[in-house]
Amino acid sequence: MFSNEYSVQVEPVGAPPVSFFAHKSLISEQDGNSYVRVTEFGPNHVAKHKNVMLPVDALETGASWVSVHENQLRPA
Repeated sequence: MFSNEYSVQVEPVGAPPVSFFAHKSLISEQDGNSYVRVTEFGPNHVAKHKNVMLPVDALETGASWVSVHENQLRPA
């Protein structure tokens, strides 16, 4: 990890947490919480779930996307 990176952990729906290092420019704070910038993509046919593209691949799985509960997302 470099001084311009944060360690990030994301909790996908129905899967173990995944982590990665993200540049500080991709992290924002809102109401005392930290958020990483992701890109929503593709349909997710499960109510209240969203597919998101991570800024980098997850260390544990190499996955570049995860499905998260919509309450974990905030507009940029």
